[in-house]
This record gives sequence, C-alpha cells and structure tokens, in this order.
Amino acid sequence: MQKTTNRTLCLILSLLLLLPLLLTGCAEPLTEPPESLTDNIPTGNKPTPDEKQHDPFLLAQTNFAIELLRHSASEGGENVLVSPLSVSLALAMTANGAAGQTLDEMQAVLGGTLTPEQLNAQLCAYADALPTDKKTSLSIANAIWLRDDEDRLTVNDTFLQTAKTLYDADAYRAPFDGSTVKDINNWVNDKTDGMIKQLLDEIPQAAVMYLVNALAFDAEWARPYETTDEVRVRTFTPAKGTGQQVEFLCSGESIYLSDEGAVGVAKPYAGGKYQFVALLPDEGTTPEQYLATLTPERLRNVLENPIEGKVITQIPKFETEFTADLAALLCDMGMPTAFDGNTADFSPMATSTAGNIFISRVLHKTYISVAERGTRAAAVTAVEMTDGAAPINGDAPKPYYVILNRPFLYMIVDTEHQLPLFFGIVSSVK
Repeated sequence: MQKTTNRTLCLILSLLLLLPLLLTGCAEPLTEPPESLTDNIPTGNKPTPDEKQHDPFLLAQTNFAIELLRHSASEGGENVLVSPLSVSLALAMTANGAAGQTLDEMQAVLGGTLTPEQLNAQLCAYADALPTDKKTSLSIANAIWLRDDEDRLTVNDTFLQTAKTLYDADAYRAPFDGSTVKDINNWVNDKTDGMIKQLLDEIPQAAVMYLVNALAFDAEWARPYETTDEVRVRTFTPAKGTGQQVEFLCSGESIYLSDEGAVGVAKPYAGGKYQFVALLPDEGTTPEQYLATLTPERLRNVLENPIEGKVITQIPKFETEFTADLAALLCDMGMPTAFDGNTADFSPMATSTAGNIFISRVLHKTYISVAERGTRAAAVTAVEMTDGAAPINGDAPKPYYVILNRPFLYMIVDTEHQLPLFFGIVSSVK
C-alpha cells in the first residue's frame, strides 16, 4: 500500500509478545499506568562497553541488517521494509532470558563473535547515545506484562532486574483479560505518539507474558522541498508493470556514494545526526541481486567513505507498508533452537506448568513515508512464544547523477555509526 503524506514523523515500534497474540485492536489515550513490579526491584549499573568491541559490534549489526533484508526480500517485485534496530532490540531483550544453545544461536545471529555481556553493553550504549532534538527526535520505551497467575507462571526476578537495568523496562502483573488489552494498547498508543493505535483485540489463554519495546523517530529534512520546481512529476519504472507517473523530490545534494554494482546518495535530516541513504543498482541488476552480493564490510565502506561532489538527485515520494513472519528466516539465519518446543531454553526468563516456553512466530510490520518535509516510518516486531499450552561540502568539476526512477535500496542511518534504523527496497511507488 502506497500513499502520499506531507507530515514529517518517523516512527519505530518494536513489540515482543511472549506467547500467542493477534495484531488487531484499538487503543485509547493512556490515562494512568499501573504500578510497576520493577519499582521494588533493585537495579545495578549498566555495563560499560569495551572500546575494543565497538568495531565488531558495528560489523555484526551491519551484517544482521543485510541478512534480515536479504531473507525478507524476494524477486517478486514487492516493496520490502525491515527495521534492524527494532528486531535487534527485541531479540536482545529476549536473549537475556535464554540459556544454552538457544542463547548461543541468538547471540551469534545478533552479535557475531561478541559474548552476551558484550552485546548488551554495546547495544545499550548505542541506543542510549542516539541523538535527539526538536527537529530530529528519538525516544525509546520498554515494558513487560506478566499473566497474574503465579501457580502457572514463575518469572525469574533476575531477568526482570536485567530488563530494568539494561532497558529501563517496567513490569506489570495483569489479569490478561480485556482490561489488559486496553492497557497494552494505551501504552503503545502513548509511546508512539498516537501513530500505532491498533495492536491487540484479545489475549489468548496460552499467553503468559508480553515484552514491548517502542521507539519513536521524528525527523525533518535539513533542507525541505519548498518550491514547485523541487517537486516534479516524472516516470518511475517498477519491477513489474508499466511506468508510473509520480511526484519526485528534486535537489542538488553533496554526498555521493559508490559501490561495486551501485551508486547512491545520502540526504541529511535536520541537525545532521541522521540521513536518508539510497543505493541504485546498475542498469539490469535488481536490488535483490545486488543485495545477494553485498557484504557488511562493503556496506560499511560505502557509508563511511562518501565522495565529495555535487549530486543531482531525484527521489520519488513513496509510502510503503510491509508485513512478514520472520520465524523461518531467523531459523535460516542461524537461531533454530529458539523455535523448537522440545529444545528451546528460556528458563532464565520464566517457567510454566503448562509446558516448555519457546518462540513460535516473529511478526514484523513496518511503515514508511518519504515526502517534502521529511520522513515518517513505523515498525512492529512481535515475537510469539508458546509454553505448550496453546553533510560534506564541496563541488566536483562534473556533477554526479542519482535518479531513482527504477527499483532501489534505501536506509535511514545515524551518521556517527552508520547503522540502519530502517532498511528497505522500493520496487513500486504506487
């Protein structure tokens, strides 16, 4: 689904749901939150990241972003959008409740060669340091809901303490009835500035816990498109079908990117702390084919070594929604044990008298809109588990041209670490 929007707001919501759920419902404005269990749980200091592990962390997270998009994409000519940051934060929170082979596999997929302690330290430090201001704001919130049935569910206080210390996650015991649906939807609505209102319409009997992470990102372009000459109707040739007449955002930029098999442009948001990056594969190469050859080392080299020069660029206005179950692809990426009801080990998180706890689905829903004033985006990551019960200045002598009039890849990255908050493929703009 693709539309046009003029308002600038970029939004991520990542949601981990431990045990079955339905992604529908309607939220009302948050009134007064219930008392948090973690108010009475002593918390320690966040771990200090080792500077020696900074580069391995960046490489591992870049690899995770590439693999996540690669496994989500297909040659079917569909728009694809994933939020590596959303999924990474969600799975890292879950991994703190895992043990044995389950933890080893999740750790390898998320952190590469880092240990769980190193990944927690690096990821928390990265998330805490993400900049925010009036025109480019970022907020992160975490919460946990537990079924109020201590005869069935036993939750490890150490896990709750870790979640509070590392992720500042409040925890609530709740009856898991209609009132809890309302509370969760209200919390989501509040933490996403009203952008995500519908999430749950009921809580299944098998559900015993919900871990929710919400991240909201609101950004304006450093230089918005304000004149009629900067917004022009041009032809976009989609992966399938005939040419589409759409509005393009036309400008001269100063950050040119080049890789084997692709060229690109980076357009900064206000303040210069984040930027929109587009990569256009060579003529005759699809984004999926280019992505299949892309390595994390190459992508980091492209982002960290821009070329100074005048870049004549045209970016189509577009809006995309994407929904996928990431369970199968995460198994393929190297963490199958977490999805095995017989061998998954989430005992450090909780135990259930109804059976072993394991992940059954990882639902990922995303949204993005690129328009004159900036970018608006949203993502929801739902990990479903069951217990067995149920800018650079300067001009080049000759300008570069990056005209995005056919399928391309794009990212929203922070400019200090060049890690993608969003990573997607535009195959069609209508």
